[in-house]
Amino acid sequence: MLVVHPSVSVNSVEEFVALARAAASRREPITYASGGIGTPGHLVMENFRVHTGFEAVHVPYRGNTPMVVDLVAGHVKVGFVTSAGMMDHVRAGRLKGLGVSHASRAPLAPEVPTIAESGYPEFKVENIAVMLAPAGIPEPTAALLEREVQAALKQPDIIERLHAMDTTPVGIIGPKVQARLKKLARKDTGFVYLARQVPASKADSIRKLGITGLQFDPGNHRVYPHDWLASQVLGSVGTEGKGLFGLEYGWDGRLRG
Repeated sequence: MLVVHPSVSVNSVEEFVALARAAASRREPITYASGGIGTPGHLVMENFRVHTGFEAVHVPYRGNTPMVVDLVAGHVKVGFVTSAGMMDHVRAGRLKGLGVSHASRAPLAPEVPTIAESGYPEFKVENIAVMLAPAGIPEPTAALLEREVQAALKQPDIIERLHAMDTTPVGIIGPKVQARLKKLARKDTGFVYLARQVPASKADSIRKLGITGLQFDPGNHRVYPHDWLASQVLGSVGTEGKGLFGLEYGWDGRLRG
């Protein structure tokens, strides 16, 4: 959810974008907070910023808790945060909810419009959770797991608990899941990836893994992931926290910055 402090004189996504663009034109870009570099709040806001065309300064915190505290206090004015953690503040007037990134309104915040219906119909960012099993799992075992998970996701108490976490159970299985994952893996535009700076020895080790979708810059030992899967694998093999460098993919698919 895109939220602003009540001191910010906007009440809609459209007004916020106009404010942000005007600030950038004066060379005084707005600042926004997130729970840290590479967190959902950071990536979604960068995606939104590129999509709507304004400059902004990112203020990363060490976790969501201190970030939300400063948002409510007005030390920072803008952020993209999960609806589950914000609705008490929004309904109490401590923050203003302008729009959600989902394709449909959030169960926890039906009164807050989607960004898509607020003038940006192509903008949609959602997290998905998928249950996976090792390749080669026996078919009867896979079928049993599918049936049991499907049954669980239809239980009223499970649905209620998921809705409390701003999550809507869908329950697609089998080929539909595989098709969706393949579609996401191919969708390289409109997302923000991070280049990792690593020691030369670590870069050599990563290169030997043969991960596709990576580009190496031997001059400064940066490793650039070219797709979502590569970025996840790169993070999993470890870069020892030697620095993060933001890269943006424009909507035309070209690397910027």
